Amino acid sequence: MSIAPRAARSLLAAVLLLQPLCACAQDEATRLTILHTNDWHGYAFEEDYEGVPSGGVAACAVEVARLRQEMPGKVLVLDAGDLLSGHPAASFEAEGVRGLPFVDLWQRIGYDAWAIGNHELDHGRANLAALLERISPPALCGNWLAPPPGGGEPVAGRDPAPLKARPFLVLERAGLRVGVVGLVTGELTDLAAKEALQGTVVASPEAALAQIWPALDTQSDIQIALTHMGVDADRQLAAAFPELEVIVGGHSHKFVHRPQRVGNVVIVQAGCYGKVLGRLDLEIRDRQVVSAEGRLMNLPRPTDAEIDPELLAAEQALRGRIEALDAQVVGVVPAPLGRSYHRASPLGNVVAEACRRAAQADVGFVNSGGLRTDLEAGPMSRADLMALLPFDNELVRFTLTGAELEEVCRHNARVSLNEDHGILQVAGLSYRFSRGATADEVVVEGIEIGGEALDRDASYLCAGNDY
Repeated sequence: MSIAPRAARSLLAAVLLLQPLCACAQDEATRLTILHTNDWHGYAFEEDYEGVPSGGVAACAVEVARLRQEMPGKVLVLDAGDLLSGHPAASFEAEGVRGLPFVDLWQRIGYDAWAIGNHELDHGRANLAALLERISPPALCGNWLAPPPGGGEPVAGRDPAPLKARPFLVLERAGLRVGVVGLVTGELTDLAAKEALQGTVVASPEAALAQIWPALDTQSDIQIALTHMGVDADRQLAAAFPELEVIVGGHSHKFVHRPQRVGNVVIVQAGCYGKVLGRLDLEIRDRQVVSAEGRLMNLPRPTDAEIDPELLAAEQALRGRIEALDAQVVGVVPAPLGRSYHRASPLGNVVAEACRRAAQADVGFVNSGGLRTDLEAGPMSRADLMALLPFDNELVRFTLTGAELEEVCRHNARVSLNEDHGILQVAGLSYRFSRGATADEVVVEGIEIGGEALDRDASYLCAGNDY
């Protein structure tokens, strides 16, 4: 796509740039600070970050309030999505809404806007709609679309009813009109349940932004994309839209310690779990960012006296519910069990074996991305189990032929070698693999089911979660 540079968008603007009266204004820089977080996943309390405790809602709220007081009217606070699914705190229910206790605490940080992430749909669209009705920060999503009434092609900016969300908003900060557009990953259809997306369309972020851009650009002085797509996708978006000033991202859990750049577009992301607060200081002149300095800020635990009393009470109530779960011991882990996304892992094998045994099946499966924490040796509490498997999945049984299981092995081998996706963790199924003559070829051999050689023509009972 091609969009004319700002300096040439109107003859009037070009003429005004020549007038002496504008020379001083152009020489004066405006300073704007963006504070940003992403991928909280219900982690309300401080977590280990580089060997020290850091973060949590209370610490983040105290620091945001301090910086707002220090720079009145010049601070924008944004979150790039995935509030839910991870820590057990994200699974608690209030007023019939899953995740509301954590989100009610989270919103006390004082966000100006946030982008809907894929995990906001883990409890269904109706739950997300109810959640959005009960929280204050505006939710943004410009590429998850609902067809117009009466049918027809979806138009970017039309929200998936009945969600209380919008494609973008414009905020006044530091004398500037700051446009913030929300975009979710184009892979949402692969990450959310079909029922949650029924009747809607997920457009590519680039295609949606192309439709939104004229209105966004007309109504704002600078444009920020608040995305839940991952750093690689953010870089692609920046290449397609060099007119963007900043991309504040999430989804890939990257601790971007110094801003990345694609051309003049600045890209930031603040890790995950509320461990740090991202800070980006911009110097803006003539609707252009001329200087950008960013960093990730450690968040030491404040004293109780520094925390807003209502926030402190809400935090203590949530902590009490977690402690009650921690007190419920449901098993013992004899040795540490770790995860791996691209390789078979001890924890993956244990969970897949649990699925296999529960279903009395030949083979058990679990998707690597469904395992959300490691297990330490020692007593395992209900909270540990909920943190490990936080999603609303059900155990299902299904039949695959030996030939289909062979294809599963080939898929696992390919993505394990190329690391372009997560593998299926397995139990009851074993195989060996190596790279073939080219990067796209794999050699799989020695496939066994329950210790017996695979029969390509036989049928095997399998089990896994319904995702």
